[in-house]
Amino acid sequence: MGKFLLLFLVVIASYANDDFTISLFDAQTKKPLENFRVVVDNATVQTVSQKVVVGKNHKVDILAIGYEKISIHPSEDMELYLKPFVVKGLYLSNYGVSYKPFIQNALNIAQTGKINTFVIDIKNENGMMSYKIDNPTVHELGANKINTVRDIQKLLAVLKENKIYSVARIAVFKDALLSQKKPHLGIKTKSGKPYLDKQNVPWSDPFKKEVRDYNIAIGVEAAKAGFDEVQFDYVRFPDAVNYVTSKPSTATSRVEAINTFLGEAREKINKEGAFVSADIFGYIMWYKGEMGLGQKLMSILDNVDYISPMLYPSGFTFGIPGYKIPTENSYEVIHLSLKEAQKIVPDINPMQIRPWLQAFKDYGFDRRDYKGKEVYKQIQATKDFGKMGYMFWNPRNRYDVDLFEYKPKTQPKPEAIVAEADADLEKQTSKAAAIVAKAEM
Repeated sequence: MGKFLLLFLVVIASYANDDFTISLFDAQTKKPLENFRVVVDNATVQTVSQKVVVGKNHKVDILAIGYEKISIHPSEDMELYLKPFVVKGLYLSNYGVSYKPFIQNALNIAQTGKINTFVIDIKNENGMMSYKIDNPTVHELGANKINTVRDIQKLLAVLKENKIYSVARIAVFKDALLSQKKPHLGIKTKSGKPYLDKQNVPWSDPFKKEVRDYNIAIGVEAAKAGFDEVQFDYVRFPDAVNYVTSKPSTATSRVEAINTFLGEAREKINKEGAFVSADIFGYIMWYKGEMGLGQKLMSILDNVDYISPMLYPSGFTFGIPGYKIPTENSYEVIHLSLKEAQKIVPDINPMQIRPWLQAFKDYGFDRRDYKGKEVYKQIQATKDFGKMGYMFWNPRNRYDVDLFEYKPKTQPKPEAIVAEADADLEKQTSKAAAIVAKAEM
């Protein structure tokens, strides 16, 4: 009983003779906050509920999922009311964020109030850093040779001035430079040659501790630079079977490798006062297993602050039950994917989910442009599920200023239609299993 009270009611962190109690509440509902993370002096991380006790003269960072970040130096007992924060983001590549017309266009959209977050490449799939990072492995690899952002502090200052939440995107195991310069850290083919995916890009081995530590170190540096959040992409194994890793690749070992990486990353990056998120396959929301990728929904949720499932309709190659052409049913694809995740994790917190949505032209079905109406339908699907954020992806960073200006004459999906779609889903569980099986092939 004592341990229960310690973990879930109050954590005593006494570093001086005088202790102060900080109580946290939702600024809208006035209810006490549950399960938030407290970082003291960038050294200790604890998950607590309702309140925390700390000694004076200490820096305290409070990371509560779905709320604004707070950093304080308490000198007395305090009641803090945290404002809910819903991410509405755009992706900017290492070139997009350094090209003035693109970054200015993104800032113009943010000024309309439709966007409040930029997700910015720090290390992309080629393994190069967007800005200079002082790290021995980075220097050894020559990963600073193409720094497109000359002054990261100036960039972050501009974002803060415009009240934009900053997310550092790091492509983890799909890393061409690391795999080429250090072949012993790369995934191999059965013949011993470097494994190349469909885009001809080599991958590093998630089982290798050196690989995991390298990416964590980059994430820590991004947090120290001042990013609000570090987002890990390609935090998985390749979606293939014709490769060899440094240890036997099984469902259990793959999940363990991914969770070990994310858990260690979260602990170290949270200490720097930043959140941690992970991008996951869209079909993972439909499946209790790991689909050969090492991504298992329930366990990933336990090791990050936020998940970002890639719910691009174009990415659902095999459709979903009842909807073979996902681009014709963007709302259903997103809304029903979220509801399926809720079946896998019944107590899932909607605020912990921030899906990637589509703002690029379809490439697999009818080649439709994802603007206006299609953007609106995707956003509405997230809103109808719960209080959650979202981010839009366009690899070319071409976002029209009026991207979010579509206004329907009527509600696109009344509750009756949503209920009908859910009922249809229940009838097609066998078809869902077939789709997942095909996706794993």
